Amino acid sequence: MNKVKAHLSALTAVLLFGLMSPACKFAYKAGLIDGLSVGVLRLAGGAVAFGILALALRQGVRIAREDWLSVVGMALTGMVLNQCLYVTGIQFTSPVNACVIGSVTPIVVMALSVVFLGIALTTRKVVGLLLALVGAVTLVLGSALTGGHAGSPVGDAMCIVAQTSAACYFVFFGRVIHRYSPIGLLAWVFLVAAAMTSPLVVWKWNLIVAGFSDWPTALSVAYVVLGGTVGAYLFLLVAQRHLEPPVVATYNYVQPVVAAVVGVAMSLELITWQKCVACALIAGGVWLVTHGGRGRET
Repeated sequence: MNKVKAHLSALTAVLLFGLMSPACKFAYKAGLIDGLSVGVLRLAGGAVAFGILALALRQGVRIAREDWLSVVGMALTGMVLNQCLYVTGIQFTSPVNACVIGSVTPIVVMALSVVFLGIALTTRKVVGLLLALVGAVTLVLGSALTGGHAGSPVGDAMCIVAQTSAACYFVFFGRVIHRYSPIGLLAWVFLVAAAMTSPLVVWKWNLIVAGFSDWPTALSVAYVVLGGTVGAYLFLLVAQRHLEPPVVATYNYVQPVVAAVVGVAMSLELITWQKCVACALIAGGVWLVTHGGRGRET
């Protein structure tokens, strides 16, 4: 039953993450708020929300001295680099580009797991890693050659760094996640991340507040904070406690589908042949990696 619950939680988290990309793009349409500001609001909102939940549910935790370095690492990889760079990248690229790049996360998780966790690497997995890499490069080059809603190489590069940071979060901090109450731990991680990033936007706080005078912008940002951040991370923690990192990361395939459907419906997205080729290459690479257990070890 725990496994079923964990798989459903992973799927729900990815659905919430997938809806976040079009929501961010919609928030930027009015030009009243930028990606970095949305990223910092995600972190500050997460700190407040998880802090209130920890107090209300009596799940506050005291972090052991030896675990503080890990908490800072979680804040840096899973929150600061991942969340701030991701929503900033969405400002320049398209929702589907951002989510297709998110599909590379399982590949990076597998590579890190091989190096640092001792997971066996097979020939089939090597082919999958290379195939997904070609897909990511195709996506970035396609963005450079096409216009409109197709995206930009700068935005795509930001999303790639963000997803690589997310992979580090998945792989390196499982021990700490199992040691503490999930909500209490997230309250501390988000608080540390918010403290790291708030000075970057404090000088334009009046502009951020003014942006909330536009209701579509305000509602979009509210979803990013409450749905794409607080809700998604709650479900993700449940999944991480019962599933291996590569399995959790594999659910990222669902994100491009969600983002494409919503993005096209909201006229935020343009489907190009380069993007379709990139999707196929990445999906094929991820499938080979996650189903590569029978290959010859290298």
